[in-house]
Order: sequence, then C-alpha cells, then structure tokens
Amino acid sequence: MMLLRSSGKSDKTIIMAIASAMLLLFGTYLWSQERRAPKYLEEGSSCLAKGCHDTLSAGPTIHRPVAKKSCDVCHEQDEETVHEFVYPDTGAELCYGCHDSMTKKKFVHVPLKDTKRPCLSCHDPHSTQAKHLIKTKTVSLQCLQCHTDLAKGPRFHKSRAVKGCTGCHVPHASDSPKFLKSQPPKLCYSCHEDIQEDLTDARVVHGPLSVGCTPCHDVHRPLAGKGLKKSGGDL
Repeated sequence: MMLLRSSGKSDKTIIMAIASAMLLLFGTYLWSQERRAPKYLEEGSSCLAKGCHDTLSAGPTIHRPVAKKSCDVCHEQDEETVHEFVYPDTGAELCYGCHDSMTKKKFVHVPLKDTKRPCLSCHDPHSTQAKHLIKTKTVSLQCLQCHTDLAKGPRFHKSRAVKGCTGCHVPHASDSPKFLKSQPPKLCYSCHEDIQEDLTDARVVHGPLSVGCTPCHDVHRPLAGKGLKKSGGDL
C-alpha cells in the first residue's frame, strides 16, 4: 500500500532499492554455494585444488607438507561431513613435531615465548615469496617489523658473509646475550680478519678493545664515519 501511495519518483527509488537488496542477497547465496566445501574429497583431489585453497601454495617457497599436499600433517578434521579443522597439537609443539625445538638455549627470542602460535609471528606455514617461509621479502625486513627503532637509518652494518641481521644474530635462540652468534670482538673478527691480524702483530693495543668494538662503534646506526658513535675528539 505504501508503494501505491508514493509519488512516481519515490516509487522508482524504492523499487530500485528493493531490487538491489534482492540482487545482493542472491549474489551472497551464490557465492556461499560456490565457496561451500565438499562433504568429502574425491579420490585424487586435494584441499589445494583450483577454486579451493590453491593460493596457499602459490609462492616459490613452499612448506614441505603443502608441497606434498599433506594438509593432514597440521590439520585434522573431526567429522568427515563438516568442513571444520583442528590442530593436532597446540603452540610450538605443532611445529616441533617436525622441527627441533628452538628454545633449548639460554636466551630465547620473545616471539618463541608466545604460547599460542609462536612460529607464525615470522613464518607463513604454507608458502611465501622469500626463503625460509619468511613473511617479508628478506629476514632483515622481518626483523624490522618489531625492531622499528632500527629502521630509522638509511644504512646498516652488513655482514660480509651474510648481509642483514642474521650475519651477527641467531633469530631463534642463543647462549649469547642479544642472540649474538658469538661474543665481540670474536664476532667482529669473523668478518674483519684484517683488523684482528693488525692487533695480533701490534705492540700497543687501544684499551677499549679489551671489551670489544662497541665502545666506539654502533653496529646498527647509519654507517657515517665507519659507524663511529661520535666524530673526532668527541669520541
């Protein structure tokens, strides 16, 4: 009755609104039908089939269970007719079922202390564009997601052997403070062999070197003036 009493312009507006709502509801219904998971998988088919979860294996670096289409290594289905899955283990134990525990060290990286899904802070469990299933393009970029204070400088100290943070740091756990691979100055000499040779032959060695290189050098800040904390006499 309200439609009949409305003006011609109002009638068109209301009819168009109703038609749009019906189309939206119908489209949502069709989408849900297309996305509805099958009650069971046909022989030879996979969760990674086109139109299902195929995007999870799209990256060049693919987690081994995904590459083998062995989704049940990490996911379990309680009822065959219900598309709901649970994890066979909780927390890091799910990853440690295949990978050795990364926490058997004196110093453990904070993300690994997360009791829910520690490894997933940095790694994607399916596939990525980067090596080691890192979520960002490089390991260093992944580190800077949390260590934002180190992202302010235009350049960073780079290991000659392995550029980036992992040239000096172990990303999971270490027996050395700050997750260093070894203690300075030994760590520094792993790249700066020439300085170590000079110091070995020298009759007099600068006193601060007895505690390492970092009293004078800042290994994270921009490499202005060989990474010295200050310049000239101020240092």
